[in-house]
Amino acid sequence: MSEEGKNILKFTNHYKQMRVPFIIYADFESLNIPVEGYSNDPRKSYTCQIVKQVPCSYCYAMNSCDGVAKDPILYCGENAVEHFLESLQAELAEINEVFHKPARM
Repeated sequence: MSEEGKNILKFTNHYKQMRVPFIIYADFESLNIPVEGYSNDPRKSYTCQIVKQVPCSYCYAMNSCDGVAKDPILYCGENAVEHFLESLQAELAEINEVFHKPARM
């Protein structure tokens, strides 16, 4: 066990941080579907699954380092994870276009 006061980690090398040109904040919502027939056998495990979380919606917002923010994207429906990944692929295509056309200095 470490000594009191020496057991706290702090980030001090702020000069090593890199600005990122784009950042995406994302959040999912899920339905809790009860799991039927789970076994609670303490000889095998101390945990048991009583619900299955099924993603049903997401929302994400993308900001760029120059302060430009796109409108949030919201999706509710089936196959939310697949739809999210497809949306991110579309965002990636737009980001790649920005990198291929750099602004004049």
